[in-house]
Amino acid sequence: MPTDEIKQILMDRLEKIGMDLCLIPGFIKSLESYLLHNSQMNLIQVNAKLHYLGWGDLALDYHTLQLAIEYFEAEEFERFCDTPSDYRELRAENCPNDDLNISIAS
Repeated sequence: MPTDEIKQILMDRLEKIGMDLCLIPGFIKSLESYLLHNSQMNLIQVNAKLHYLGWGDLALDYHTLQLAIEYFEAEEFERFCDTPSDYRELRAENCPNDDLNISIAS
Protein backbone atom coordinates (compact mmCIF):
# COMPACT_ATOMS: atom_id res chain seq x y z
CA MET A 1 0.00 0.00 0.00
CA PRO A 2 1.43 3.42 -0.91
CA THR A 3 2.66 5.60 1.94
CA ASP A 4 0.16 8.37 1.14
CA GLU A 5 -2.74 5.93 1.54
CA ILE A 6 -1.41 4.65 4.85
CA LYS A 7 -1.01 8.23 6.09
CA GLN A 8 -4.56 9.13 5.08
CA ILE A 9 -5.99 6.07 6.86
CA LEU A 10 -3.95 6.95 9.95
CA MET A 11 -5.18 10.54 9.88
CA ASP A 12 -8.79 9.37 9.49
CA ARG A 13 -8.44 7.02 12.48
CA LEU A 14 -6.92 9.75 14.63
CA GLU A 15 -9.75 12.09 13.70
CA LYS A 16 -12.31 9.39 14.59
CA ILE A 17 -10.82 8.95 18.06
CA GLY A 18 -11.23 12.67 18.71
CA MET A 19 -8.10 14.44 17.54
CA ASP A 20 -8.56 17.82 15.90
CA LEU A 21 -7.48 17.66 12.25
CA CYS A 22 -5.06 20.59 12.58
CA LEU A 23 -3.18 18.79 15.40
CA ILE A 24 -2.68 15.49 13.58
CA PRO A 25 0.55 16.35 11.70
CA GLY A 26 2.24 17.46 14.93
CA PHE A 27 0.96 14.40 16.76
CA ILE A 28 2.31 12.09 14.05
CA LYS A 29 5.74 13.76 14.29
CA SER A 30 5.73 13.44 18.10
CA LEU A 31 4.74 9.80 17.91
CA GLU A 32 7.37 9.04 15.29
CA SER A 33 10.09 10.75 17.32
CA TYR A 34 9.09 8.92 20.47
CA LEU A 35 8.89 5.51 18.79
CA LEU A 36 12.21 6.04 17.05
CA HIS A 37 13.96 6.27 20.42
CA ASN A 38 11.74 3.79 22.28
CA SER A 39 10.93 1.05 19.80
CA GLN A 40 10.29 -1.64 22.42
CA MET A 41 7.46 0.20 24.21
CA ASN A 42 4.04 -1.39 24.53
CA LEU A 43 0.71 0.32 23.92
CA ILE A 44 0.18 1.25 27.57
CA GLN A 45 3.63 2.83 27.78
CA VAL A 46 3.13 4.72 24.51
CA ASN A 47 -0.20 6.13 25.70
CA ALA A 48 1.30 7.12 29.06
CA LYS A 49 4.17 8.92 27.31
CA LEU A 50 1.81 10.71 24.93
CA HIS A 51 -0.24 11.88 27.91
CA TYR A 52 2.98 13.04 29.64
CA LEU A 53 4.00 14.95 26.48
CA GLY A 54 0.76 16.90 26.62
CA TRP A 55 -1.46 15.06 24.16
CA GLY A 56 -4.29 15.06 26.70
CA ASP A 57 -6.66 12.18 27.13
CA LEU A 58 -6.07 10.79 23.66
CA ALA A 59 -5.50 7.05 23.84
CA LEU A 60 -4.33 5.07 20.85
CA ASP A 61 -5.78 1.63 20.30
CA TYR A 62 -3.63 -1.28 19.18
CA HIS A 63 -4.66 -1.04 15.51
CA THR A 64 -3.98 2.70 15.27
CA LEU A 65 -0.55 2.24 16.82
CA GLN A 66 0.24 -0.58 14.37
CA LEU A 67 -0.96 1.59 11.49
CA ALA A 68 1.31 4.42 12.66
CA ILE A 69 4.27 2.03 12.85
CA GLU A 70 3.48 0.76 9.35
CA TYR A 71 3.38 4.34 8.08
CA PHE A 72 6.73 5.22 9.71
CA GLU A 73 8.36 2.09 8.29
CA ALA A 74 6.98 2.74 4.79
CA GLU A 75 8.13 6.35 4.93
CA GLU A 76 11.61 5.30 6.07
CA PHE A 77 11.78 2.68 3.32
CA GLU A 78 10.94 5.31 0.70
CA ARG A 79 13.68 7.59 2.05
CA PHE A 80 16.14 4.68 2.06
CA CYS A 81 15.28 3.69 -1.51
CA ASP A 82 15.73 7.23 -2.81
CA THR A 83 19.11 7.81 -1.19
CA PRO A 84 21.11 4.83 -2.48
CA SER A 85 20.08 5.35 -6.12
CA ASP A 86 21.09 9.01 -5.95
CA TYR A 87 24.37 7.98 -4.35
CA ARG A 88 25.09 5.36 -7.02
CA GLU A 89 24.49 7.88 -9.79
CA LEU A 90 26.82 10.39 -8.13
CA ARG A 91 29.52 7.77 -7.60
CA ALA A 92 29.28 6.53 -11.20
CA GLU A 93 29.80 10.06 -12.50
CA ASN A 94 32.85 10.71 -10.32
CA CYS A 95 34.70 7.39 -10.58
CA PRO A 96 36.58 6.06 -13.58
CA ASN A 97 35.16 2.81 -14.93
CA ASP A 98 38.38 0.95 -14.04
CA ASP A 99 37.76 1.65 -10.34
CA LEU A 100 34.34 0.02 -10.52
CA ASN A 101 35.68 -3.27 -11.92
CA ILE A 102 37.21 -4.84 -8.84
CA SER A 103 38.16 -8.49 -8.91
CA ILE A 104 39.02 -10.64 -5.93
CA ALA A 105 42.20 -12.67 -6.22
CA SER A 106 41.87 -16.28 -5.06
